[in-house]
Amino acid sequence: GAERGLRTGFERLDRYLGGLQPGHFIVIGARPGMGKTSLALTMAANVARLNDCAVGVFSLEMPSNELVERLLASTAKVNMLALKRDPPSFDADPDRFFHVMNRIGDALAALDNTVMQVDDTPGLSLADVRHRARRLAAQVARQDGDRKLGVIVIDYLQLMRASVGGNKNRSREQEVAEISKGLKGLAKELNISVIALSQLRRQVDDDHGAIEQSGAGRTVVIDYSSPN
Repeated sequence: GAERGLRTGFERLDRYLGGLQPGHFIVIGARPGMGKTSLALTMAANVARLNDCAVGVFSLEMPSNELVERLLASTAKVNMLALKRDPPSFDADPDRFFHVMNRIGDALAALDNTVMQVDDTPGLSLADVRHRARRLAAQVARQDGDRKLGVIVIDYLQLMRASVGGNKNRSREQEVAEISKGLKGLAKELNISVIALSQLRRQVDDDHGAIEQSGAGRTVVIDYSSPN
């Protein structure tokens, strides 16, 4: 009756996967603009909150302050872009002001005890991520013996480098394959789940074979367009 893996807060996904399993390397793939980052951030925050563990986020594309804004907006279920365009004003619309502030206050309270470290250093290599993840795991264990690193998120896979120098004779596909293999090894070494986001080609809607090609293990396809 015990939970096998880390709960993500998405009940159907947790039932299907049995939670995020230590040692697993997970790729969330979608076309640009489909909400991969928001999904991964929400999942990471839920993992930290529901399982009392630490989470590391490596953002190779987006600055950390924007990531935090996205996480806060997602948790509060408010449109951050709309709030930036039209900030709530107590004098102009007190009802809207208190509605938004209450939602954001509840979101801050929900995230208050979570441990999430965001690293927005651009152009990280596989060795960089491995070193920083090991350091984060040791830091969490040193500061709180009852809490451990559970998940790291990488946004996104194609912006990573396999090595500092790189081999000019390798194709980009070979380099990404090497990065994926290294991240799988890191997940097993630290006994954590590694989630990497990946950009899919825009024509995948007409070419479902593109998302069915995977390495060892299962491919789970989340169809945003389906009501089921």
